[in-house]
Amino acid sequence: IRMLLERAEDLGRRLAATAPPLVLCHADIHTANVLLDTDGRVWFVDWDETLLAPRERDLMFVVGGISSTLVSPREEAYFFEGYGSIKVDPLALAYYRYCWAVGDIGAFGEQVFFRPDLGPDTRREGAEMLMGLFEPGEIVDIALGSEIPAG
Repeated sequence: IRMLLERAEDLGRRLAATAPPLVLCHADIHTANVLLDTDGRVWFVDWDETLLAPRERDLMFVVGGISSTLVSPREEAYFFEGYGSIKVDPLALAYYRYCWAVGDIGAFGEQVFFRPDLGPDTRREGAEMLMGLFEPGEIVDIALGSEIPAG
């Protein structure tokens, strides 16, 4: 966990030094926050984390995803049909993946170890989710797979 945090900090410093262009990002645009209505229109919900950031902050949910079970390569291809052809910055993508991994570890760790007000079932579920982050095809594995040489 310490290595993930240190790597996120290193990648963040390197990304900041490149001064990438910033765009409005949803910042939590995973599949549970994308809805399709009966007319085929797409809706994005849960806008409470919006921020200005490099587009890779949102693209990480599609390009490789935060879990191999959420977006298939076919779905990624469909996404880029609509989004258009762009060059994805691997440094920014790696940084946001590491940040997501560290954030999830912190959130589930808090649920398990620092929330005595939660019941045992909720804490057990948090422990399972925490351990699941380290499984093959999940965010820690994906972050480590997006490795950028140290700068």
